[in-house]
Amino acid sequence: MPLQLSKVHLTEKISGTYNESRVIRTNHYIRVVAGNGPPLYIQGGEVFSEGGPLMEEKDIPDWFWVEVCKLSDSALKVVGYEIPLEKYNAVQNLLITSEPPPPVAAGRRRR
Repeated sequence: MPLQLSKVHLTEKISGTYNESRVIRTNHYIRVVAGNGPPLYIQGGEVFSEGGPLMEEKDIPDWFWVEVCKLSDSALKVVGYEIPLEKYNAVQNLLITSEPPPPVAAGRRRR
């Protein structure tokens, strides 16, 4: 199924009412962004590029895995996505072995 950003909530009119409707299906997505690169989308357990084409795992940039590992399990469950174990482990190893960022220099703020 292609990426669908326009029909995230599908509704139907409730019969016997004037102007009420109910949500019959949801099609949630998550937009993942890092730096100045183009965003990627997760929907229906798949990863899509900004233009909408489905991306294969081998074509997904490394920054995506770092950012997607920051998401909660419940958020990933809503969009039906499971991080591949080898990608999750690679990100965890990267976080463990990377040096902490240098401390921010204290200085006086200008008004």
